[in-house]
Amino acid sequence: MDKALFDDAVELFEKGLLTEAEQKFRAILDDNKKNYEALYYLGYIHFKRDEYDEAIDYLNKAVKVNETDARAYEVLGQALGFKARQSGAVKGAMLLPKVKKTFEKALALNGDSLIAREGLYILYLFAPSVAGGDETKAKQLVDEIKNLNTARGHLAEAIYYSKLNKIDEAGRAFEQAAEVGKDDPEIQQKAGMYFLESNNTEKAGKLFERFMELQPDNPAAYASKGDYLAAVGQNEEAVKMYDMALEKNKDFFPARFKRAQVFQKMGETSKAKEDYQFIVSNFAKTPFAARAKKALANL
Repeated sequence: MDKALFDDAVELFEKGLLTEAEQKFRAILDDNKKNYEALYYLGYIHFKRDEYDEAIDYLNKAVKVNETDARAYEVLGQALGFKARQSGAVKGAMLLPKVKKTFEKALALNGDSLIAREGLYILYLFAPSVAGGDETKAKQLVDEIKNLNTARGHLAEAIYYSKLNKIDEAGRAFEQAAEVGKDDPEIQQKAGMYFLESNNTEKAGKLFERFMELQPDNPAAYASKGDYLAAVGQNEEAVKMYDMALEKNKDFFPARFKRAQVFQKMGETSKAKEDYQFIVSNFAKTPFAARAKKALANL
C-alpha cells in the first residue's frame, strides 16, 4: 500500500472532506481489493453520509478480511442500528439481533470500547423487549460507560431521562455531560441539540459556540450554530453559518438542506429549490433526498 496516499486519505477523512478522501481510498482499493483499511474507511465514509446499505456492504467485506479489529465492528454496529431505525417496526426488529451481535463482537475484541457499549446501551434502552430491549442491562451499561468516561456516562443518563420524559433530570444530566466533557465536541453538539429542541436557546447557543471552538474546521459545528440562529429568527445570520459550513465542505448536505428550509421561510423560493434539487441529484441514497423531494413537491 502507498503509505503517503493512505496518510493523505486519512487526513482528508479526519477533516471531514469525505469526497476527496473517498477518491484516495478507492485508488488504494483498486490496487488491492482486500485492503482492510480502505474497506473500513470507505464503509465509515458511507456511514457518515447516512448511506447505510453501502456502509454495511463495505464493512462486512472489511471484517471478512480482518476479524480481529474492533473498529470495523463498531461502525458496522452503528450502521446496522441506523438502518434498523429506518426499516420500519417489523424489518427493524429483525435487524436488532445482528446489531447486538456486532457490538458484542467489538466489545470482545476491545473491552474498553465506548462505541460498542454506547451502541448496546441504545439498543437495550429503546428496543422493545421482544427484540432485545432490557432496561436493567441499559442501566448497568450506564455505570460501565461512566467508569470509562464520566462525561459520556452523564450523556447516557441524559438520554435515559429524556426517554422517560423526565425533563428536569435530563437537563441536569446534559449540563453535567457538557461541563465534564468540555473538550468533547460530540457532547457539546448533542447537549446543544437537546437544549435547542427544549427551547432553551441560550444554552444551546453557548454549547454550539464551544463546539465551533473545539472543531473550527468541522462543517457540522457551523451548521449547528445555523440551527440555533434559525430557531431564534435570525434567518440571514443562519444562512451565513450554513454558507460557512458548505465552505468547509461543499458536500455537507445537512447544511444545504437546512439552508433551503431557511430560504423557504424567507420567501426565497428559487434558492430553496436550487438547494433541494442539489441534494436530490447528488445525494439520492440519503434520507435527506426523500425529504428534499417532498419539499420540492410542496413549493
